Amino acid sequence: MRAALVLVLACAACAGAPASAPATQEVAIERPAPAASSDASDACPDGAHREGAICVTAATVTCPTGTKLVDGRCVTDRPRANGKWQPPTFLQPPDVALARKRFAQGVSFYDKGSYAEALAELEGAYAASPVAPVLYNIGACLEQLGRLDEALDVFERYVEATPKSARTDEARTRIERIRKALGL
Repeated sequence: MRAALVLVLACAACAGAPASAPATQEVAIERPAPAASSDASDACPDGAHREGAICVTAATVTCPTGTKLVDGRCVTDRPRANGKWQPPTFLQPPDVALARKRFAQGVSFYDKGSYAEALAELEGAYAASPVAPVLYNIGACLEQLGRLDEALDVFERYVEATPKSARTDEARTRIERIRKALGL
């Protein structure tokens, strides 16, 4: 069985493109190649070439208008609005598997102290499937990054959405600490 892995190579049409133009990026799709043999069924699929134990296929990713390519992902360039956190654009339909994967990656980055990377992954998880518990983790990242106004907003959203969650009391404690730090 072949599992796909997307590896970012280079941005083909991002530089110099008008802001309204969809972003396009060349990527390579890598799949484990079958062991070398004389059997034609072990060959890489059409349009792919073998690089050692990997079959590599060129592909193009096009991001929707209003998004940009960042580390191989389409992300919305969301400006802050009066200190409020701007939620990402949600996928339609939601993709729970992608959300779980990005959430796990976000938690891993957070545990390593890579808060910006964790935030990107957690916002991606929230975009893929907007469930309230992810907000707690997003708020924690924002707090660690010193973006206290946004962290306060996210924790307040979390408490409003999950008033009886196991982490609601922790979120309320963080809200009080952030308010004190902001002089509110």
